[in-house]
Amino acid sequence: MMKRIAAPMIGGRASSTILTLIVIPILYAMWRRVQLCCVIPSPVS
Repeated sequence: MMKRIAAPMIGGRASSTILTLIVIPILYAMWRRVQLCCVIPSPVS
């Protein structure tokens, strides 16, 4: 029974680690780049 549970647990941990360390930072960087490009700077008086 434990062998049947171990593989999905290891796969889930590996995929969550990859998601946390690689995918989410890339998506955040892309979002920030779009956000910074599209902001209209206000004129300084």
